[in-house]
Amino acid sequence: MAQRTDLDLDLEERCRLLDEWVDKRRRIAALEAESYALLVERIGVHDSDVSESPHHRDAIYRSMIAEYSAAGHIPKGSIEYAFTDARTLSRALPAIQSSFAAGS
Repeated sequence: MAQRTDLDLDLEERCRLLDEWVDKRRRIAALEAESYALLVERIGVHDSDVSESPHHRDAIYRSMIAEYSAAGHIPKGSIEYAFTDARTLSRALPAIQSSFAAGS
């Protein structure tokens, strides 16, 4: 039996770290899919609020963005992009949404 070298152990450690990182990224993708699904639900609430008070459309939108920005400690522009991404994934790119949900 061949003796293991430091190089073999180093390679195993690098492979272990890579595999664990890939697994974490897969889990993060699945959680992002869940997060986007919640944003899509919130968009539905927003749309209902706007249909009841169409003259207040901008205020309703700004309020929603401010609420999520503050709660997530995320810049308003990033939250706006997140809502846009969530809507796009759910409506136009369902295959990618399914891929996210599967963690791939």
